[in-house]
Amino acid sequence: MSVSYNIYRMPYKSLPELTKKIIKEGLVEQKTILHQSYQLKFYFSDKLKGNEVWWWDVFSDFFNEEIEKPHNIFYFGLLIGFKEKDPENCYLISLGKSHFYLSKFIEADFGLNVAMRIANDENILLKKSRFFCGGKSQEASSYSQFVQGSYFPGESIEHLKTKAKETDKWGCNNITFSDSIQLSLDGAPTALVDVFNDIDSSLATKEKIEFPKSEKITDESKIDELDNYLLQSIIKDDVNVIIDEIQSFGASIVINNSLTFFKLHTKVEGSGKYLQSADKVNDIKITDVKQFIKNNDIKDINKVFVKITNENNSGHTASLKEILSITYSDGSEHYFLKKGGWSRFNSAFMKYLSTSLASIKFEVKDALKEDEFKAWQAEKIKQIEEGTSKDKLEYREYYFNEKMSVEKGYILLDRQLKKIPSLRDDGKDYNVEVADLYKNGEIIAVKISDKPHDLIYNIEQSKTTIQTIVRGVVKFEEKITDVVLWISTTTKAKKLIDINSIQFLLAVQTWKEVVEGFNLKPKIYYSHHEKPKKKKEKKKPKNG
Repeated sequence: MSVSYNIYRMPYKSLPELTKKIIKEGLVEQKTILHQSYQLKFYFSDKLKGNEVWWWDVFSDFFNEEIEKPHNIFYFGLLIGFKEKDPENCYLISLGKSHFYLSKFIEADFGLNVAMRIANDENILLKKSRFFCGGKSQEASSYSQFVQGSYFPGESIEHLKTKAKETDKWGCNNITFSDSIQLSLDGAPTALVDVFNDIDSSLATKEKIEFPKSEKITDESKIDELDNYLLQSIIKDDVNVIIDEIQSFGASIVINNSLTFFKLHTKVEGSGKYLQSADKVNDIKITDVKQFIKNNDIKDINKVFVKITNENNSGHTASLKEILSITYSDGSEHYFLKKGGWSRFNSAFMKYLSTSLASIKFEVKDALKEDEFKAWQAEKIKQIEEGTSKDKLEYREYYFNEKMSVEKGYILLDRQLKKIPSLRDDGKDYNVEVADLYKNGEIIAVKISDKPHDLIYNIEQSKTTIQTIVRGVVKFEEKITDVVLWISTTTKAKKLIDINSIQFLLAVQTWKEVVEGFNLKPKIYYSHHEKPKKKKEKKKPKNG
């Protein structure tokens, strides 16, 4: 009989903590079988109370009086295999919902790392990905014919279903690779020992295929730094932190729907008590999380948990980080959250993104000289005070735009507002700034800043502008052929990726897709923002 097994791996040193966890969740130790050089230890949910049926109270009037309140019972189990002598790793076989309790302990990259060594990437049947740019955040796709290497900029693979290249060794059945490996095996479960040895051997070899994926961060000090950044980002609303709608656990893909409910809670320091959010909600939002953190004065993001229940399973508790999504750059490294753990993008991810961004025309223009701007600003302020200025605009972008208009013949659009009709009949129209400059078919948005947040805001404005013009929401009489971002930073850039912020680069990729989707050409102009050179202090003559 062929049986499907879901195989995870974790360091052997984590076994005591895992054992404590699964016993707490209702698993009871059963028999241990010795096979070849392995111990195979089995756990089973021997005594379960069951879960309440949420629709019992709703439809209570329809039930016969003698019917007792029902409970759904879902049994689950776990097989743990490790070498008797000098074990380095444990292999975990999850049965039922036990995979929900393994995420803290397992090697998050395990299944995909094996895939890069044994998978047949010419015949992928299913691919689940996370996207960090474009109009979608996650996608699960099935294929009748997969084109080898056809991955998208900003895509990170989380789940693959295909065959192994060496079918003599791994069999002819499909294998699912994610944080686990799901494969079918004939015979008794003890035959898994041979699979464990084959996996160990494969991981000792070099990668044979390449695809964009994540790599887990293990440096504890870096994790602490990233956790603090996440907490502050939620509280201050200064980055895009979102709730994941699609999550994968081993071979399972879970989609939050109308039957999924969430409840936030945190443990009270020094006691066994928990503080919980007031209501169990069907559609949790980041604003709910922010309010919960503020109300309970939480200083550590790892102390916030969420109870997730669904009619189709008995529910589980996860750390808040497991359902959040965020990206962050630090130097040349680019980080994001994946199932509650911090990961970085691998080289293939950056290659696909960089290749796409390199196709955008990047043109270096004349520098913006700060001392010239300061002289202009001082004169402008003087004119404003005297009442001789035609306007009261004395910021850098306006200086730059006016200069380009006078010296280079660009049409000045800065501060020229267009009306967008309100969505409500009784509402006021919106006033929006269409762009900063226009010339020969090019509509241009200008931003002078070293802050990725400011640059991204400018990108979003440009994206919104072209969408509203093309769709006829805003009238713009001139012909548009090119959509341009004109960027100025104090750090010199010879090419786009020299602006080293993953949030910025992903935002540019999203903007590129929108612009090209309207059959327009994306361009980026760059002007170095030259700061005044510091004058060297004259050395004072020595006395005497």
